[in-house]
Amino acid sequence: TEQNDELQQAEYSSKRSAKAQTDTITSLHESIRKAKLQTEQLESSLKENKDRLEESILFRHKLQSKCDSLEAEIESTVKHHKEIISSWTKDQEKIISAITE
Repeated sequence: TEQNDELQQAEYSSKRSAKAQTDTITSLHESIRKAKLQTEQLESSLKENKDRLEESILFRHKLQSKCDSLEAEIESTVKHHKEIISSWTKDQEKIISAITE
């Protein structure tokens, strides 16, 4: 009976240990599942952010091109207006010269 009690105790101890190991394994599997899910979410978020960054870079490039084009147009208009003013000034000087002679 004493030996029987020892065997029963060993059996219970073994079962408790097996249960604890099973619980640990189940917990680890759940942790791995959650980590995989979080990784998938992070990868998805990363892709979305990369896509937005690419769109932003493209938009910035288009905007810069438009700004450069407008700046060139403004410079051309200013140059043209200066030429008109210079021509008008010369014409006015000729008229004044003709009148004062």
